[in-house]
Amino acid sequence: MARFVAVMVQAVPFLTLGVVLSSAIAAFVPAGFFHRVLPGRPALAVPVAGACGAVLPGCECASVPVAGALVRRGVAPAAALTFMLASPAINPIVLVSTFVAFPGQPEMVWARLTASLGAAVAIGWLWIRLGRTEWLR
Repeated sequence: MARFVAVMVQAVPFLTLGVVLSSAIAAFVPAGFFHRVLPGRPALAVPVAGACGAVLPGCECASVPVAGALVRRGVAPAAALTFMLASPAINPIVLVSTFVAFPGQPEMVWARLTASLGAAVAIGWLWIRLGRTEWLR
């Protein structure tokens, strides 16, 4: 029971953040906004969406609802998936934590950033080649 409560206490704030952000995207962001901001070709939109994952300070609890809102707003599923994978791995909180965990080794921060972003972008590009929209239902 204590583990359940601990997980809930840690996850609920981030889940709430994600739900609030996804609701804000649905309510306040015009439908054509992402078509103007992201490149038109999904292969180019994937790395841009991955880099945008750095601005969401949260775990996957926050990035999953936001990625769903992005898809509903017309963002290519591969780009939304890349955002969803990159956000928990390259956000400022994680990078600062990595810096604190490895004092005197700033290369670890850069290694984490590049490896995580590279993996997320690779998965996004893989989705473009092999993914199917019906899997999202």
